[in-house]
Amino acid sequence: MNLLVRRILAEAVDLAVCYILALILQTAVPLHVSIPLFADWFDQALWMFLVAVLYDTVLLSVFADTPGKKYMRIHVETANGYDFSMSRSLLRALIKNAELFFLYGLGAALSVYRMTRDLHSSLHDYAAGTVVWKNKKKKNI
Repeated sequence: MNLLVRRILAEAVDLAVCYILALILQTAVPLHVSIPLFADWFDQALWMFLVAVLYDTVLLSVFADTPGKKYMRIHVETANGYDFSMSRSLLRALIKNAELFFLYGLGAALSVYRMTRDLHSSLHDYAAGTVVWKNKKKKNI
């Protein structure tokens, strides 16, 4: 399977997990940000954004993986091969989720365009100095 397709499917899995977590948190702790034009929609998007940033930051910096990436057999690493720092992971998560939640189609289109030029590095990867690779197949011994 193509790396671009794997990346998109991995993101879909991770966003589904984040959506469920955001719904649970939103029910337990409702946010009421008063922006008359956006009303309840903004509250839901804000919860989703916060959960997605925290999810990506913690899982990538602690486990170097997310459920979506593990399922699609891809992994993220720094361009120089070192482990993620919490700050690098936070930067990557903020840019990626800002693209998705606040720039909508334009942000996603920019990110996908960047991936078509270099499958290993999207816009948020480029900013954070990370790359994405397919996991190598394990050989049976």
